[in-house]
Amino acid sequence: MEIFDDFGNSDLLKRPLTAFLCSRQVPIEYQQRIIDWAYQVLPSQCIICGRDSSLERQVCDILLHRGIPLVWVAIGNHEVKAEIDQLRPFVIQDRMLILSLFEPESTLSRSQQSYMRNMAVLEHAHKIVVGYCTPDGTLDHQLAGREVSEYLVKSHEEHRYIDYLKLSNSSIVMDEQGGLLRITQSRTTDQDAILREMIALSPDDAVRLRNALDKVIDTHHWGESRYAEIRETYPNAFRPWTAEDELLLRQLSLDGRSDEEIAQLLGRQPSAIASRLQLIIEKESAKDINP
Repeated sequence: MEIFDDFGNSDLLKRPLTAFLCSRQVPIEYQQRIIDWAYQVLPSQCIICGRDSSLERQVCDILLHRGIPLVWVAIGNHEVKAEIDQLRPFVIQDRMLILSLFEPESTLSRSQQSYMRNMAVLEHAHKIVVGYCTPDGTLDHQLAGREVSEYLVKSHEEHRYIDYLKLSNSSIVMDEQGGLLRITQSRTTDQDAILREMIALSPDDAVRLRNALDKVIDTHHWGESRYAEIRETYPNAFRPWTAEDELLLRQLSLDGRSDEEIAQLLGRQPSAIASRLQLIIEKESAKDINP
């Protein structure tokens, strides 16, 4: 990914880099474990990360004061200007490199910039350490198909529902009405009355449900998923495209990356890359014709 500006010791990019990534919102009971990790990083390591959240900034500051070399991938120069006075001593000591991704006039939203910042961190990393990853969140999606060296908070420690209602005298019907997915459960009570309970999901919620079902089916091997074999090579194959995915696809294409390279970065088939890129170009052409 193209870098707009850089400050500091650029030789740090020649070293094996360990990425530290963390979801923005971290449950308080896990925060100390992530801070403890920062105190245990070996002096021989070089870390690449962001400073988007207060916890990330705390981890960065601990690493810097311990003398750990650090590459900070900033969203833009406005972020750098806000913290440069505090960080200048580490830059002068050649223990820090600051990479700025976007020009000041960038029209991308904050979430889009953060998404691409994470991709830049991953692109430069040799190893990946994840502090905390919100299930089915943006970071979870970006890590799909990548080898993570260490999760500081294991997935089995997440809060989960452990009580399930198992009814042999019930049936579930799914249909669409008014642009919503309806899931209706009908069951017979002890008094032979029929009780119906229904929830309605928006299109976005329906897509999230499908993704969750795919993950559970693949994890527990429930039946034969027709996507399983393809997803061994392309973990995001057949999954919905998000606005951030399309934005990154367009940027990588403008950077001159081939369909095969982009396919590896996004975890999708080269044919899907080519067809989606063509669709994006057609949309842009339509906007130019009909502004």
